[in-house]
Amino acid sequence: MVKIKFFIYLFFIILSNFLFLFNFKSSKSYATDSKKYFAKNVNITSEEEVILLEEEIIGEINRIRISPAAYADELEALIKYYDGNLLKLPGEIPIKTEQGMEGLRDTITILRTLDPLSSLESNEGLTKVAQDLQTIDSGFSEGFDREELAKIYNNYGGGFSVVSQNISHGVSPQGIVIQLILNNTVNQPINLINFLDPILGVIGVSCQKDSDVQNSCTMAYADRYNTIGKKIPETIYLPEAITRKTPEIRKEGFLESGDLVVISDESFYDYYPVEGKANQSFTITLESQDFDPYLAIVDSNLEVIQEHDDISQTNKNSEIDFVLPADGVYLIIVNSHKPQETGKYILSIKRKE
Repeated sequence: MVKIKFFIYLFFIILSNFLFLFNFKSSKSYATDSKKYFAKNVNITSEEEVILLEEEIIGEINRIRISPAAYADELEALIKYYDGNLLKLPGEIPIKTEQGMEGLRDTITILRTLDPLSSLESNEGLTKVAQDLQTIDSGFSEGFDREELAKIYNNYGGGFSVVSQNISHGVSPQGIVIQLILNNTVNQPINLINFLDPILGVIGVSCQKDSDVQNSCTMAYADRYNTIGKKIPETIYLPEAITRKTPEIRKEGFLESGDLVVISDESFYDYYPVEGKANQSFTITLESQDFDPYLAIVDSNLEVIQEHDDISQTNKNSEIDFVLPADGVYLIIVNSHKPQETGKYILSIKRKE
């Protein structure tokens, strides 16, 4: 029985299977609209105020996505605040843009041609991704290492095929978002702005104090993102973990709501990375009294190399005799046969002579 095509969505640390979009600018000044529009500046001093600012940034981004033409009308009110290449808005640090007022006019024109998009949904896992990205924000100007970036996104979930991220500074939610528009549309089409990509569906935002008056906010986006409630398990190095003296290791766990989800049948799954040497032989068993176990092994090319459902008609547990075909890391997949099954399980890996 084959139900494993979904494993192409696994968040294995292999970069060639994911498309990462980068749209970063290094300019550092920002702002927006009239005094009434900027009346609600946010000077974050508590955790509650941080959360409020992050929520309002998502709301501001969604205002643009839902009604770009209406937002263009609001941007038109900004023109009177231009002084050369500086946009000096009430309550904001001036924004320096390469194209000045003409760049803003071009942005307004393009926004009026865009079709409305669906809102981005706030995602807990991507919020944690944004927090991690914020700790290495030098990467926004210097360029992220792809492997490092993949690990950050993979730390809290999976199931994505497109991700994107950017950083902005400002006083108000509007000012923080407006600077993204002005500094990302210089010499490039507006549809390359991260949050206006139609394929994106979820967002996470993390903000912190940047100076006495400014806030620094990082946004992380994805087309979809299945947040996990568990830490990424450490890789088990089989030659050291399983020996003649210790011929078996056991892992107890739970399949539960919030785990990664199989796209094809909506069943939950956990995974365990193991590393070994070619021709090592093991018996892997998955047992549960709460759900019908389903077991699989995936290699570093995201290919399912073995899978198993029932040991027998009377024994619904799963078992695989596995000989490593090559040195490397493999994923042991703990899954259920039916959708939405939850419960306790025991995974055992035994050495075979």
